[in-house]
Amino acid sequence: MFFTSKANAENSNPLGMTVSFSKPNPKIGDTLDVVFKANIPAGWHLYGAQSDCPVDDGPMRAMLYLDSSEGFQVLGDFQEIGSHLVKEMDVWKCTTSEFKDSCEFRIRIFINGPITGLKAHLYAQKCSDSDGMCLMVKETIPVPLVLNR
Repeated sequence: MFFTSKANAENSNPLGMTVSFSKPNPKIGDTLDVVFKANIPAGWHLYGAQSDCPVDDGPMRAMLYLDSSEGFQVLGDFQEIGSHLVKEMDVWKCTTSEFKDSCEFRIRIFINGPITGLKAHLYAQKCSDSDGMCLMVKETIPVPLVLNR
């Protein structure tokens, strides 16, 4: 029972992100993008990270990060691919980025040592286009990258 509760706490309204890499068969010494993709349910949109809303107002901005782990160095902030900016005057009164149908995020890393058990964490907000209901997305994503010396 405790394990089930913990799993539910780690994944609320998950998108079911898939993970791939910009280079096949990465090895120590490579720089590559870790690519996260998901489909967004019909009739919903997911907010991205870009926004001119005040930090304490507006939709929850998407955040994606890798667990602190030895064996790699993150190069810069995560990137959102394919989002578009929307001026929301009715609800938020500011501009935000959002995704429809699908989303893609990338994190560039430099591999400098062995890697095992790597996980990513996504926090975001998805909202219904029909009734405005919003849900927090909280997802722990296994990253299938295992490198030994």
